[in-house]
Amino acid sequence: MSIPELYELQHQIVSLADVIACAIVKRQKPADDLVTKRALYREFGRGWVDRHIAPAGKIEGKRFGTARNSPIKYSRTEFVALLEAERMQRAEIIGKYGRQEMEK
Repeated sequence: MSIPELYELQHQIVSLADVIACAIVKRQKPADDLVTKRALYREFGRGWVDRHIAPAGKIEGKRFGTARNSPIKYSRTEFVALLEAERMQRAEIIGKYGRQEMEK
């Protein structure tokens, strides 16, 4: 295994550890996992979050209250897992095309 491949493997392991840590927090303290859209914007960026929130995306929030203006909260774990899945998919695609270029 080459040095760049080892570095990539190390990066993926650390990223997956972050997802696992979020899942542990969600299991032990479910309320700590729920965040507002504003907190998601600060952490992940407005455009990326808006692409993945329903109805455009697949992640749905839960309204806490009956009023129209009661807060909608989202699972931070779902967003962290989705971000890591996108990173892994991108790394696989780049890695596949990078190997093809090197073989030429």
